[in-house]
Amino acid sequence: MINTHYRAKSNGLWVFGDLYNNCDRGVNQNFIVRDNEELGTGDHILIDSYTTGISICTMVKDRNGNLIYEGDFLRDDDTLEDGETITSFYPVVYNNTTGCWCIDNSYYNNHSHLVPMIDYFGSDMLIDGNIFDNPERLPKMNFDDIKDGYEVNKILSDESGMPF
Repeated sequence: MINTHYRAKSNGLWVFGDLYNNCDRGVNQNFIVRDNEELGTGDHILIDSYTTGISICTMVKDRNGNLIYEGDFLRDDDTLEDGETITSFYPVVYNNTTGCWCIDNSYYNNHSHLVPMIDYFGSDMLIDGNIFDNPERLPKMNFDDIKDGYEVNKILSDESGMPF
């Protein structure tokens, strides 16, 4: 049985366990609670969810046996006919419409093209970083895309159903 359901950062280190929110007396703090089998209690680790985010576990493992979390990058190496290898990184997201874990295969990672991660990778999934530690892997719009800012954002918003 797997007890690790969430991950978040505490003092710059990833911690894993169950999520607990303390909103008692106007204090709003998030904790990751780990089982402490020796004491029969849980260790409460204060997390900074405002700057690092909280990731839920997909309960699916990559080819190395590591659990995949929301926000992880799945690596895809594609070899072209000339032998050149192109590496792509796809963030793992939850699709509320279909109720499954997907990769965001859209050009700008704006959720306009979500593909179930099992359908895309099969069992050959490989975690290679995440959106919190490697934000530079997320695509950026170039100047030509945003010079007519409103029009581009309106088009993207219309296609994805997401406001920009």
